[in-house]
Amino acid sequence: MYLLEKPTKADFYAIYDWKKNEANHEHFTCRPVKEIGSIDEYLAKIEAWMAVSGNMIRVIKDSAGNEVLGEIKAFDYNPRNQSLEIGFYLPEKARGKKIGLALVKAFITEIFLATEQPINKIYATTSEINIASQKVLVKNGFILDGKNREHYWIQENRYDQFVYSILKKEWLKINQITV
Repeated sequence: MYLLEKPTKADFYAIYDWKKNEANHEHFTCRPVKEIGSIDEYLAKIEAWMAVSGNMIRVIKDSAGNEVLGEIKAFDYNPRNQSLEIGFYLPEKARGKKIGLALVKAFITEIFLATEQPINKIYATTSEINIASQKVLVKNGFILDGKNREHYWIQENRYDQFVYSILKKEWLKINQITV
């Protein structure tokens, strides 16, 4: 059993350590990989990011609420089509334990049931070589919408980016919820 929570300042210190020590950061994003900077710079950056309307961040913790095991963010809310993007990250010690599956499930449940903005679609992107993230998304009902060719450049290799999404009506049906 896991707990999905808004992160505390102490949780951000743990997240900072993961990001600072991640050896393969470029495998998890197609965006430019920049030096994370000091803890104070990171905290200021995350505070400014959280102030943007529609942005959300949550952490998943062990059942006792003591250890942070992963983070998930929602961003780029589009009021025109009522969609937003999610991205999630687990440190190496939490990978391969189905924590990502629980993290995504709890977060999309929160988004579809409890957010202030109306949400029709949640989407996520991942590299074609990130099989674990693809499995997490599919097991949570996401459908592969398409791909952006050669969108990830990792050293001399180029990989496609897969775009997945789930509509609220699909999520409701999967979870047997009527509105």
